Amino acid sequence: MPKIIDELKLDECSLLKIDKMPNSPYNKVVIDDDEYNLVPSYDLGEYNIAVNSRKTLKNKDIGFIRQ
Repeated sequence: MPKIIDELKLDECSLLKIDKMPNSPYNKVVIDDDEYNLVPSYDLGEYNIAVNSRKTLKNKDIGFIRQ
């Protein structure tokens, strides 16, 4: 399962670096049984996705879902 290898906190938003991104489309992620919508973003630099979360998500498994 993909893992979050780094995290950058910006207020209520977390930029996440994932070790292995999926090849199929997705519009939500699941981390510790919590679903997160993606925050629309254009250039995250070395990070892959952004979600609204105040929790620490680094070193957690992440699942990608399409709804």
